[in-house]
Amino acid sequence: MVALLLVAYAVHERASYEDVDRSLVATAQHFQAETFTGGTSAAGGAAPVPGGDTSTFVRLYGPSGELLDTSPAAPPPPLTALQTLSQHAAPAYDAWLRWLPGEERFSTGGFATTRGPRTGDRVRLYGLPVRSSGHLVGYVETWTSLGSLDRSMSAFRLLLLGLGASGVLAVSAGSFLIARRALRPVAAMTRTAQAIAATRSFSSRVRRPRGRDELAQLARTFNAMLASLEDSYRAQQRFVADASHELRAPITAIQGNIELLSRVEGMPPEERAEALTYLDQQARRLARLVGELLTLARADAGQSIERRPLALDEVVLEALAELRPVTAEHRVGVEVAEPVTIEGDRDRLKQLVVILMDNAVKYTPRGGAVRLSLSTRGTRALVEVTDSGVGIPQEALPHVFDRFFRADPARGREPAGTGLGLSIARWIVEQHRGEISISSTAGRGTTASVLLPLVAPAARRAADASSPPRPEATREPGAPGEAAPDRRNE
Repeated sequence: MVALLLVAYAVHERASYEDVDRSLVATAQHFQAETFTGGTSAAGGAAPVPGGDTSTFVRLYGPSGELLDTSPAAPPPPLTALQTLSQHAAPAYDAWLRWLPGEERFSTGGFATTRGPRTGDRVRLYGLPVRSSGHLVGYVETWTSLGSLDRSMSAFRLLLLGLGASGVLAVSAGSFLIARRALRPVAAMTRTAQAIAATRSFSSRVRRPRGRDELAQLARTFNAMLASLEDSYRAQQRFVADASHELRAPITAIQGNIELLSRVEGMPPEERAEALTYLDQQARRLARLVGELLTLARADAGQSIERRPLALDEVVLEALAELRPVTAEHRVGVEVAEPVTIEGDRDRLKQLVVILMDNAVKYTPRGGAVRLSLSTRGTRALVEVTDSGVGIPQEALPHVFDRFFRADPARGREPAGTGLGLSIARWIVEQHRGEISISSTAGRGTTASVLLPLVAPAARRAADASSPPRPEATREPGAPGEAAPDRRNE
C-alpha cells in the first residue's frame, strides 16, 4: 500500500510540474513566432496567458539583453532572460523524483527556479534565444509563480501521508483481528495439549471450527490423533493390568507350594511329587507367558523380522512334527497340495503354525478332527487350520486378536492358555505382509486362514537352487494324531 501511494505521488507531482514547464515553453515559442518575424524585433503588446490557477507572463529582450516589451501589469521577473539561460536549472519537482526515468527534456532554451522577492514563493522561468538566418535577434522570457502548485503539492503529500498511516493502521488492525480469529483453533489446540500434559488424560478434544479450511482439517486430525492415543493408552493400561493378573496367578501358586513344601516336613512322597509337578507346570507357564510378553513388547517397539525365500510347505511339516505329543489324541489331517515358496522368517512362521494348531487342539474335544491345509490362491499362499471344536460366539470374533482375550465360556475349558497366542500370530502375519482371519460357528468349529504373498519366479528358482533336497514324508496314515502329507503335485 505504501508503495502504491508513493507511485501515485510521484506520477502526480511530476506531471503537474512538467505541465508548468510545457506551458512556459509553448508560450515562449508562440511569442517567438508572432513577434520576431523576418529578422525584425518589433514588439507588440503581450497579454498575460492563462495557465490554470496561475498566470504566465512574458518579456521580450533585444539581442544585447535590453528590454523591449513586457506583459501588461506583470511584476518584474526575479531574473532576466540571460540570467535564466545561464542557470540551466533542474526540474522544479522533488529531487528524489529526478532519479526516475522518463524526464521530459526540451531542445532549446533553459529553465531557472528562484524565489520571488515579494511573496517568497518559488518562481519558474524559461528563457528562449531567438535566431533568424543564423543570427541572434533577441530573447523571449516566460515565467510563472509556483506558490499555488507548491501549496497544492504540500496538501497532497499530507493527504497521502494520512491515507498511508490510516491504511497501515487499518490493515494492521484488520490483520490482527483476522489472524486472532484464524489462530483461535491453534490456541485451543495448545490449551488442550497443555491440559493433556498436565492431567495425562487423552479424553480432551479440540472444538472443531466451522468451515473446511486448513485449520478445521488440522483440528479434525488433532482430534483423531487424540482418539487414537486414548485408545492406545487404554489398551496399554488394560494390557498392563491383564499381564499383572496373569503373572500373579502362577507366582502365587509357586509361592504357595513352596511354603507348603517347606512347612510340612513329613509330607507323603505322592503329595510331594504332585506339588513338585504343579510347581514345574506353573514355572513353565510363567516362562511361556514371559516369553510371549517379550515378543509382544518387541513387536510394539517396531522390531521387524528378516525375510528370505523359503519353502513354506517344509516349515508346515516341521511344525507338525513338533506338535506330535499335543495332537496325539486328535484326528489330524494334513493337505499340502504343492510346494510353496514365500519370503519370511522360518522360526516365526513355524511359531505361527504352532499357535494356530495349538489353539485348534486345545479347544477341540478328545478325538475331534483338526485339519491343516496349504495351497495357493492367485499370488498368495493360503494356510488354513480347521477344527471341529467348541467354536467362538459371533460377538466375540472381533476381539479374538486382542491380548489376554478369551471367549468365555466357549473357550474357558483350557485354563493354561495365556490369551496372547493370536496377538502374536497377527503380528507375525503382518510382518510377512499377509492377512489373517478367523471364522467360527459356536458348537461347530473354527477356521483360521492366513494369506501370505508368494515370491517372484526368479527368487523362487534361486531359493530352490540353494535349498537342500526336501525330505520324503515317512508318516503312515491312520494312526492317532498322524496324517500322511499330501504332495500330489511334486
